[in-house]
Amino acid sequence: MDVGALTEGAAAIRRIDRRRQQDEESTAASSKKTKCSDCDYDRARVCVYQDCLGSDSLFGRYFERVFHISRGTFERVWQIAATDDVFFQHHVNPVTQKAMCPEVKVLMGLKQLAFGVPPIAFCDCFQMGETAGRSCIKRLCNVIPRNVTLRETHLRKPTKADTMRISQLHVDECGGFPGNVGCLDCMHVHWKNCPRGWQGQFKNGKEEMSSLVLEAVSDYNAWFWHSFFGSPGANNDVNMWDQSPLLNSMLDGTLEACNFAFQIGDESFNKVWHMVDGIYPELTWFVKTCAVPMNRFQTDYAAWQEGNRKMIERAFGMLQRKFQALCRPVELFYMYDIADVVDTCLILHNMMVELRMERDEPEFLSIYDAVTLDENEQRDEERDAPERREEESAESNAAATGRVTTDGNDDRQAGVAARWNALSSNRQDEVHVQWELNFIDSDRHWDELYNEQEHHRLKHTLMKEIPKLKKTN
Repeated sequence: MDVGALTEGAAAIRRIDRRRQQDEESTAASSKKTKCSDCDYDRARVCVYQDCLGSDSLFGRYFERVFHISRGTFERVWQIAATDDVFFQHHVNPVTQKAMCPEVKVLMGLKQLAFGVPPIAFCDCFQMGETAGRSCIKRLCNVIPRNVTLRETHLRKPTKADTMRISQLHVDECGGFPGNVGCLDCMHVHWKNCPRGWQGQFKNGKEEMSSLVLEAVSDYNAWFWHSFFGSPGANNDVNMWDQSPLLNSMLDGTLEACNFAFQIGDESFNKVWHMVDGIYPELTWFVKTCAVPMNRFQTDYAAWQEGNRKMIERAFGMLQRKFQALCRPVELFYMYDIADVVDTCLILHNMMVELRMERDEPEFLSIYDAVTLDENEQRDEERDAPERREEESAESNAAATGRVTTDGNDDRQAGVAARWNALSSNRQDEVHVQWELNFIDSDRHWDELYNEQEHHRLKHTLMKEIPKLKKTN
């Protein structure tokens, strides 16, 4: 009998037993660590009401400083979240017979947006694990941007009544000129968990971390009127502009509804304009600075343009200061989750701007909400303008092709028959005429947009009027 072989076999058996015992202990420890019954949900509810939400709460007057939104804004967000998502309703877990307080879930998501830290940082106060805390911010940021009321109110596109008020605001508050409807610029949001295979296109060369780009337009009140998010961080401002919905609205004519006639000095204009930096093209809608001023007029103009263009930088700074999740590396994995976070922060920011104006601070609420009856009618007409343009376009196409328009069913049947009949000459003529109309319309909008003569006329008019503005001030 080989004694050495028996000794080695016994040692191997002991090692296997020890390894099995260690695996069982680690499994028991991990199951105990993630057990939901360890969280005291009642204690979290009591603490939240004693500290923040109660009638005589301990830190009630610091609610806005802690969560970076007001108590009234929280109540509105909580009601919307509870209505649109069952996650924020009171449901008892059938296994543990316990339930998380819906207010605790909403506050957990808001606090992560305000401070930009992982949910484990607040597990002691809100009595929930990291997975539940991450679900709170994801579900909250999924509800707010998809709420039609919030999006149409606090992230809407400007109308003609809005652009007229924004223009007057800039004239009164920052010594500007009529027609200015805000500043356009881009901001980067860092993406910590960007996949390694994508990092080449999501790094812009100046920074080591991957990022996503946010394009936005802001006015003097730091209200965001336009936002476009999701492009890789390797794109500069011009690449963002080439794929921006704002450019598409200029080319398809939908933004023309925001134009109004105004006068600067002795010159008359009929298109509103945005203030941009030097990288953007020379468009009719843009006012750029002078890169190398050659005389006193250009020097004064460059100082005025660069000084007033800081309103978009100020708005970005306020947004990042209020919601630090945008200035810290975002730890979410999917791009659409990050886009929901950005839209949620923009909506909450605009809600707080509206509240700040209600408190009778330098901004005025009338620029956004309080409109007269005529302006309400004008806004309704502008809202219905795209449908009228589509009807007029359909009528013109019918007249051009010689097709008699009857009821909707006949048109639908004729269209289906023409699409299925490959040899239909009427279908070919109809497509040809529609292509020509679209090409002519797009070519006209393109020429108007890239009219350098009109761009320089506005620029030189501002150069002549800025010295007069300095003398009056």
